[in-house]
Amino acid sequence: MTKFKIYTESEKFVWTRKRILFGIALLSFVILAIKFYLIKNAEFINDSLAQIMGFISVSAIFLGLINSFFPQQLKGKLNGELIFDFSKIAINNDSYNLEDIKSIQISTGPFKGQLISSGMSAFSDRFSDGINNELIITLNTGK
Repeated sequence: MTKFKIYTESEKFVWTRKRILFGIALLSFVILAIKFYLIKNAEFINDSLAQIMGFISVSAIFLGLINSFFPQQLKGKLNGELIFDFSKIAINNDSYNLEDIKSIQISTGPFKGQLISSGMSAFSDRFSDGINNELIITLNTGK
C-alpha cells in the first residue's frame, strides 16, 4: 500500500516568501525612483530616507537570493489522501476496485527538491515543491 497527499490549490491570493520579498523590493525601488526622478532630490549620502530605502532594497534582493535555494512555497494545502492498494485505489473517501477501472494515466512533474531553474535570479524558484502531478482514472462506465 502506497499513500500520497492530495494538493488543493488556494483560490485566494497567497502571500509566499517570494511575493513578499518582491513586493518589498519593488516598493522601496518605487520610493527611491519618486524621490530621485520626480522630486529631483539626488542627495543620497546625507538623506536618511534614501539610505533606508536603499538598504531595504538590497536586503530584499539578498534575502530573495537566499530564498531561491529553498523549494517553492505551496500556494494551497495538502489535504486528503490517495492510496494505491493491491486491489483498489482510494481517493479521500471514494474507493475504486481495479476491476472497475478501464485505464489509469499518471503525469508527473518535477519531484520535490528537483532543480527547475539554473538561473541566479533573486526572485525565481530554483527547486520544485513536487506538486505538479496528475492522476486520471477512467472507469469502465466511462466516468
